[in-house]
Amino acid sequence: MAFRHRLVNEQDESRCRELMRAMAKSTTAWVPTLQVLRMAARADDAVFRADERLRYIPWLIKHGMWYADADRAAASAKTGPYRESDKMMYQLAQSQVAQAHAAGVELLIGTDAGDTYVFPGFSVHDELAEFVAAGISPAATLKIATLGAARYAGAAQDFGSIEVGKVADILLLDSNPLVDISATRRIQGMLFDGQFYNREGLDQLMQFGAAQASSLQFNLQLLWRMLNSPIVRVQLAD
Repeated sequence: MAFRHRLVNEQDESRCRELMRAMAKSTTAWVPTLQVLRMAARADDAVFRADERLRYIPWLIKHGMWYADADRAAASAKTGPYRESDKMMYQLAQSQVAQAHAAGVELLIGTDAGDTYVFPGFSVHDELAEFVAAGISPAATLKIATLGAARYAGAAQDFGSIEVGKVADILLLDSNPLVDISATRRIQGMLFDGQFYNREGLDQLMQFGAAQASSLQFNLQLLWRMLNSPIVRVQLAD
């Protein structure tokens, strides 16, 4: 917390601008993952904590990790010499993302999906909204997430745009995301890996995901895999 407090209060704006200009001239890309900072900034917000998408997160993850992590962040926002540091850090990051984009820095969409209150399957849409809230246009944000990502990965010959000969992974939306970026969430159909899923089919997949998240058998299997992961085994041995 003290480190974040210093990052906010000791920021050298001229040095930041200098580094952004250098990044813009380099082959380096910045992946801000703004929603990770958003979690700490809003952990004391009851509405944020009651996100309806929690039903898709396994019980073990919610109760074993997420809630405790959010509780710690919420407590630090209310007490101690560095309270509100997370909120200020989040606001600073938003402004710097917009500054970096204006300076020509290559940005990419990333989410750290699975981190506390970063919902797998939803997090890319959340990050798109974070970019627009930071001041980047919906059109530029969508290009960053699609063609920009494909170019940076060296895969633009197959992905990133709708063209003859490219892989046809396509979302069909019910409204224009160039007007409102939240339209990317209103999916009416999806063509993926040669298979078309209509809204009914997508809803069935969502229902299956929610059922798995609350399943005792699935959570026990998840616990077993976690206990047998190489990292956990090393920690237990220590």
